[in-house]
Amino acid sequence: MARRTRYHHGNLREALIEAALGLLDERALSELSLREVARRAGVSHAAPYRHFDDREQLLAALAEHGFAELEQRLHGADSMAAAARAYHRFALEHGARFRLMFDRIALESTSVRRALARAVAPLSANEL
Repeated sequence: MARRTRYHHGNLREALIEAALGLLDERALSELSLREVARRAGVSHAAPYRHFDDREQLLAALAEHGFAELEQRLHGADSMAAAARAYHRFALEHGARFRLMFDRIALESTSVRRALARAVAPLSANEL
């Protein structure tokens, strides 16, 4: 009987997200596909489906990742002016990602809306 080999990539989900972020920095959002992300990550074209049912789920994961990064930057701000600068700097440095984060399709995801709420929490009057 042939022995089955288990699939192992380490952290495939994170590798796919990093590959997608790299592609997003280089190309238009409309050109981002699961197949291209898989190629960039060096895995089979079927591998992304282990973590994402479709392109929209990948886009939601990218938006969540962006909001987590924005949250880190905003939590480091000690004033509203510093928070505004951090927000603006993030938008300038990651324009395509920033646009995706606030895209209608991404915001349809409950997890993305939660990530947005966590990211902007430091902007409340009680925290700055």
